[in-house]
Amino acid sequence: MPTVAQALPELQSLLDEITAEPLTPEAADGLIDIFKQVSAASIDDQLETLVDPLFRLAEARETRAFVPVCEFLSLIEPGGYQVDFGTVVTELLSGILVNIFDGNTESLATLVLAREVDDYVRSSALSAMVRLTLSGAIERSDTERVIVALPQTSPDAESVLWHSWPIAVSILKLHELAPMIERALSGSDIVEAEETLAKFRIDMAPRSGTVDVDDTPEFPPFTTAAAARGRLRDLTDMFDKLIRLITESRADDQAGRTVRRALVQQEYGNLAVETVTNDYRHIGRNDPCPCGSGKKHKKCCLN
Repeated sequence: MPTVAQALPELQSLLDEITAEPLTPEAADGLIDIFKQVSAASIDDQLETLVDPLFRLAEARETRAFVPVCEFLSLIEPGGYQVDFGTVVTELLSGILVNIFDGNTESLATLVLAREVDDYVRSSALSAMVRLTLSGAIERSDTERVIVALPQTSPDAESVLWHSWPIAVSILKLHELAPMIERALSGSDIVEAEETLAKFRIDMAPRSGTVDVDDTPEFPPFTTAAAARGRLRDLTDMFDKLIRLITESRADDQAGRTVRRALVQQEYGNLAVETVTNDYRHIGRNDPCPCGSGKKHKKCCLN
């Protein structure tokens, strides 16, 4: 099976041909074949190369790509990608899967429940499943079955799935599953469990009207490849600026500590430093005073 790297010349040539043109069935076949050829051995270093093919297939609503893309996503190991592809997974993948969905609920369910798959990929697949349920493309009973089975895949305490899981229940208003969420999050060691549970209770409160699938902020739709590229570019710029600010802040802190140490050394450098200890630190206020007076410590030497 060819690796992504071996398929790159073919992929780049294909992308050059279709960059400004609507995706023809022949071009779509070429892009789909790339995903069929991906092997687990080389996937991690080449993911960014596959971003634009994903965008083009989603823009064209190419349902023939659904199963190959799901199989490709199942090869991604936890955390096995760079920042750009991570942004695609967290911000755009749900909409991509919705656009190319071919009715194969089982492929999507398998991706959500696969323990070996990256948790953010699984979370986006769950988001897609919920959105497709809201639109009527997936039966509620099928999505409910996946939601019930999800905790049995044993996500770790820091997994994003513990947060997307209650969101799925609240969006679909599956009130019969609320006790399950309550039991899982109450008093658990899951990160931010209390905050997640509080939000879940608010979201499950009765509201007037119905859920509009296009107004569900957790599951933004995928519109065009150009819009997706712009979104990816904006988010990447934002993350770069955030990282730069954090780095500069740490540098400022380090510089400040260096200056303070220099000033202390200049002011007190010639003084001997004596370690001060409290010999009475283990004696309680109501314990006998160690001086031997017979009084309580608080009534004697403590004063």
